[in-house]
Amino acid sequence: MKILRVCLVAVLSTLMLTGCVKLDLALEVNSDSTISGSMIFAVSDSLASLGADARGGLPAADSLVDSKADGVKVTPYKKDGYTGSTYTFDRVPFSTFKSDGSTNNDINVERIGNQIKLTGELDFSYGDTPDVSDPFSNLLAQSISSSADMKISVQFPVKVLSSTGTISEDGKTVTWIPKLGEKLDLATTVEIPKALQFKTQIVYAFLGLLMILILVIFLRKRKEKLKSVGSEFEI
Repeated sequence: MKILRVCLVAVLSTLMLTGCVKLDLALEVNSDSTISGSMIFAVSDSLASLGADARGGLPAADSLVDSKADGVKVTPYKKDGYTGSTYTFDRVPFSTFKSDGSTNNDINVERIGNQIKLTGELDFSYGDTPDVSDPFSNLLAQSISSSADMKISVQFPVKVLSSTGTISEDGKTVTWIPKLGEKLDLATTVEIPKALQFKTQIVYAFLGLLMILILVIFLRKRKEKLKSVGSEFEI
């Protein structure tokens, strides 16, 4: 048993040099109250082979996003020794990211007047507190915590007013680097200028008129075609 523990400790020591869990959340908040971007949830193949928690300390993806919502695409992720899922978002509504209430983890994006607010909390603690007298469980926890590859970034259409994350030089992107074993507070506020709101309304109005025009042309051509067919029967 002692030899087995020594071997396991040696294996975990090697794991500490490589990534164990991966979370890459890159979102773009659009001025039309939709979100685009992607999210990767994955655990290293080496960690999974040890029978560890398949999420590796990551919050469950389904507790953060409605994977069945329109505009959400889920595909398998297997790259660079990681296996998991990639979630792709194509202008999904803010409500897609509302918590389902099953856990304390949530990401909420809402528009209040001319402000867009991103709030939430993510709990990255990994299971129960390990027994410090057990070198195997202790090293396992250290390995996962020290080698996690996690990043959350959100790009906004305008400059950020305030945030708990790191704001980019252009003032439009906020980044958080989560740590396993800790809770992450997400809080960001931006304000949409009235000029940008008016511009968005004009774009939607133009698209609406364009669709009407296309429909009118289609119906006119269809009517002319029916007349032509009718003329041929008369002859």
